Amino acid sequence: MEELKSIMEKFVASGWDLISIPAKQWLDGKADKDTLVSAIRQMKNVEVVAVI
Repeated sequence: MEELKSIMEKFVASGWDLISIPAKQWLDGKADKDTLVSAIRQMKNVEVVAVI
């Protein structure tokens, strides 16, 4: 469970609203499971572009 908590804390720290808000709600015990799962699924579909 600590590993999951650590992952959620990293999501919150990312500042990316798509995942940071549902992750924060999960950490606060106010999570909507469907919203969190949906956010994670949406993240899988986003291309990450690195700026060098």
